[in-house]
Amino acid sequence: MNEKDWVAEIINPVRTLNNLYLLLDDQEVAIRRDRQACRITFPASFEEADTVPAKLAFGSLDEYLLNLRRRAYSALLIDGSFVQMSIDVVRGDLVKHRYAYYPCPISFKNGELEMLRQGASVVEIIEVFLRDQPAPILLRSPLRFDFDEDEPHGNTMEPHAHIHFNHADCRCAVSAPIYPGYFIKFVMRHFYPHIWNRCPELGLLSQDMIGFWLREKEEQFLHFTAKKGAKDRS
Repeated sequence: MNEKDWVAEIINPVRTLNNLYLLLDDQEVAIRRDRQACRITFPASFEEADTVPAKLAFGSLDEYLLNLRRRAYSALLIDGSFVQMSIDVVRGDLVKHRYAYYPCPISFKNGELEMLRQGASVVEIIEVFLRDQPAPILLRSPLRFDFDEDEPHGNTMEPHAHIHFNHADCRCAVSAPIYPGYFIKFVMRHFYPHIWNRCPELGLLSQDMIGFWLREKEEQFLHFTAKKGAKDRS
């Protein structure tokens, strides 16, 4: 696949969500080239490091709000949750990916967040709710699919492909790197079943993955298995 094809792999699932009126905002794809490598991502990921405070705790409210303020996402969903998609390509091959889903810490009713906007930003609305309203903060963990074809550094030997949830050190092995469409399909099917069940277009998203990357010790323990399936609703 060439660079244009990989860009389309990110654009197409975001376009599907937008066509189904499931987005409040989305970002143009940003590209950074470094010799043979090409990173395809969202614009905020290229901001200078000194504009970002020290690393915040994984899954913290501050981390969610910081990303929201910076528009550090590929797409902002109708409930205030957002997704980040970033891939590294070398000579047309996927060598690294980072796909993250950050759920909103407040449960808004259907369409409520859109109606409340009226010129205000989503982050302003959420900050008001957190400060002034009796809305409970939901304990919802981000979810992140990572892949790096290079051998891990140090003695941790973390899986090449893995999923983070609940804790920064949680790295549950995944059998293979997956395409962006597969990630969006996973998020919508498991966290938005009411939308999934009424939108057959989501079942048509790509379910592609690349090879098999489990080491023997990872295969013998609990892990996620990616399956390349037909574009259906199964």
